[in-house]
Amino acid sequence: MRGKTGKKLTGLFQKKSIFYQTFFVLILLTGVTILFFGYTINLIFGERQRQQIVDLNLRQMRRISDEVDLACNLLSYDMVQSLWTADFRKAMIDPEGTDSACQSRIVSTLKSQKVNNDLIQDAFLYTPFSQLVYSSVGTFLPLEYSKSAPIIETYLERYTPGDTYLESPWRVIAGEGRIYLFSEMHTPIFVGLMILELDNASLISIIQSSQEEQLEFSVFSEEGVRIVGEDESVLAWCAEHPERIVSEAQPKYNGDQEYYLVQSEATGWSYLCQVDKEGMRASFRAASKWMVPAIAIYALVSILFAFYLTRKVYQPISHLMKLTLPDGRKGIRKGNEIDFLELAYSDSINRNEQYQELMRNISEDVIRQQIREILFGQSLGMERVRETLQGIGAPELLTGRYQVIALRLLPPEDRTPNSIETALYQKSVVKLVRETDPGELRVFHVLTDRQTVALVLWGAEEVAAVRAKQFLARLKQVLDTQMKSLPFQLVIGKGKMYTSIEGTAASYQEALNDIQHQQYYAEGEADSETLQGYDQHYLREKVPVMLKLAFDGKRAEAEEASALLLREFLWQDRDPEQLFSYCSLVMDEIIEWLIENGISAEELNRLPRLEEHSKEAADSAESYKTEMTAFCQDVIRLAGSSSRKNRYKYVEEAKSYIASHYMDSNLSLNEISDYIGITASYLSSLFVEVTGSYFSNYLNTFRIEQAKLLLQTTGRTITEIGYKCGFNSVQSFCRSFKKLENVTPNGYRESQKEQGGVKE
Repeated sequence: MRGKTGKKLTGLFQKKSIFYQTFFVLILLTGVTILFFGYTINLIFGERQRQQIVDLNLRQMRRISDEVDLACNLLSYDMVQSLWTADFRKAMIDPEGTDSACQSRIVSTLKSQKVNNDLIQDAFLYTPFSQLVYSSVGTFLPLEYSKSAPIIETYLERYTPGDTYLESPWRVIAGEGRIYLFSEMHTPIFVGLMILELDNASLISIIQSSQEEQLEFSVFSEEGVRIVGEDESVLAWCAEHPERIVSEAQPKYNGDQEYYLVQSEATGWSYLCQVDKEGMRASFRAASKWMVPAIAIYALVSILFAFYLTRKVYQPISHLMKLTLPDGRKGIRKGNEIDFLELAYSDSINRNEQYQELMRNISEDVIRQQIREILFGQSLGMERVRETLQGIGAPELLTGRYQVIALRLLPPEDRTPNSIETALYQKSVVKLVRETDPGELRVFHVLTDRQTVALVLWGAEEVAAVRAKQFLARLKQVLDTQMKSLPFQLVIGKGKMYTSIEGTAASYQEALNDIQHQQYYAEGEADSETLQGYDQHYLREKVPVMLKLAFDGKRAEAEEASALLLREFLWQDRDPEQLFSYCSLVMDEIIEWLIENGISAEELNRLPRLEEHSKEAADSAESYKTEMTAFCQDVIRLAGSSSRKNRYKYVEEAKSYIASHYMDSNLSLNEISDYIGITASYLSSLFVEVTGSYFSNYLNTFRIEQAKLLLQTTGRTITEIGYKCGFNSVQSFCRSFKKLENVTPNGYRESQKEQGGVKE
């Protein structure tokens, strides 16, 4: 045994082996690390402790600054609330219409702010239009007679009202031992200024209460006026010696700094505190008690780890690499692990090249198959598509932009070609597409049916749009030249460009719609059924936008949308008969939308109707335009007035129906909306708007209230009460009850029984 072990160790410590090299390198590294660690630990330990003290003091001073800023923010919020009250706005905007009662209320508001907050010494309101100053002491005097005139004039000289209003809603000015907080009022011009004189003692108490450790510090205003602590000479010294300051911008302590400095962006105040250099010194003796044992343990662990790493890890890896060598090389025994690694790596490179070549051969077919599944809605999900594209080495297709171009072969009208002839012509089109230079695009063709070829264009985001247009122009030129001799007619449809591969389905449908649209207009005049098939889709997008604006009370925006709709859809070169059909289609869409959203038949009957004029009448087209414009204006007025009048009525009817049918566990929003005569989506939005609660929450709360009444007044079981109130199961009832009342039904009954409110 000893002989075998000795041979193994001898083999491990051969000079060519990685074990030998790694082991002794780690031992050498351990020695160097120990020397370096012993040399620098005192510096590192002391510097870290000093920096921790610096960071702690800076954080504490920042917390003091934030507390002051927060107090000013809260006061500013109250000031803004006061400035937006009706009395304040009237005094600032319409001073001539301000009566004595309004002035008294303003003074009372200022006085209440002073009384309710110990931080406020006095409160003023300055109105520039009337040059009056309202005071919390009960006066409202012209500016020149007010005791606050100097500070107001100082503010107006220092700041131009409105210049930085959006950057900071309030400002602070200190002077003559007093501190003032200002907040402007804009509508959008400068109409008023509210001033609070802060109580110095209360402000100092806020500063002192924010300290974890009592620091001797000074506070100076943005103008350099002392608020707390030493005189202004300290601030001047700090300005002259910035290298002797520790601040948040320069938090590194090097032993020469004399003061901490924290500045508030909101108030502009500077907070200064002297550095305690005695507390910065750390003792190496305290660190040496654990440093020496730590170094010894570190050395021992490093040696053991080096031996374990090389013995237990490198040897199995070397053996594994030998096993993975290609056939014909397994007999190699000379050299170390690096030689075997090089051989294994070379073999893996060869295999990888073969795999990549295989992937290149099948990648186009795989990509086309993935695109085909997406176009026909058969994809298993984008995660599966992403994995497939990454697996075949085409991850770039997950980014960029996609567009679909559809090519449809239209057979001749005089005969029907057979399937072989159609397939040959389709392949001819694909061949022409392949011969067209795609530039920087990648083009994938998919045969979607016997007559249609879908071209999926992909390009980088920055060039895709331009390159797609250039490719389509080249393709049209090639097809126009080569397809003249074929009996088939070729129609090209184009979809929109999307930012992901899943958008190709929508782009393909748009391309097919484009082809249908071209065929529709190529046939000349269309019948009413075809008209609705294409133009009604456009109207169903535009009409709800206009009417939704009217229902929301935005009449000007609704009239603008109406004018745009009529201009885009109707005011084109159309003959009177065609214009009448289009106007009728617009009216039908508008009336259908109004019916769905609860407009009564009586109100709809009051809308004007379009009368058909004689085809020969010269002014019939202009008459249609005039009548259509008037119709849209009447609809906008009707939608606006009906929305305000009906929304509360519908909600009350829904509440009444719930009160009568809440016991039905199948009661639903659709049932109630059918009863009222409006759509479920409209009723749902009305519930949220009027009650502030969703329909399901309201129904659940109503049922729980009825259950509470039964728990108090009857001796029924919990199960009976749950079914009585419309719940499907006792578990659902108990869960809903606990969620709303924070107690189970049994617990609620027991609590009411203790109060004497439950019938036995």
